[in-house]
Amino acid sequence: MICEQDSEQIKIIKNVISNYRFKHIIPKQNGNIFQQIINQKPSILIFNENFNNNSGTEFLNKLRTHPVTENIPVIFISNKMNLLKDYNEFSSD
Repeated sequence: MICEQDSEQIKIIKNVISNYRFKHIIPKQNGNIFQQIINQKPSILIFNENFNNNSGTEFLNKLRTHPVTENIPVIFISNKMNLLKDYNEFSSD
């Protein structure tokens, strides 16, 4: 599942994951993204921190503490320089 608002970035990510035969899902940006993730149960989640208003640390914590989503690998995209410092508890993603 690709949670990205930039159409050019989406194209690049789709090209990369298509090489690995992943089907891609682009959720609705203004919808309930967490519910969409639970319903779809993606193999991997590529997530831009700016995708919606609830995309920061709280969202990652919610993903990691829910039994359906706790083991989904997450590639978290951010423009913050100190990402590991800010998200150290999620550094395994």
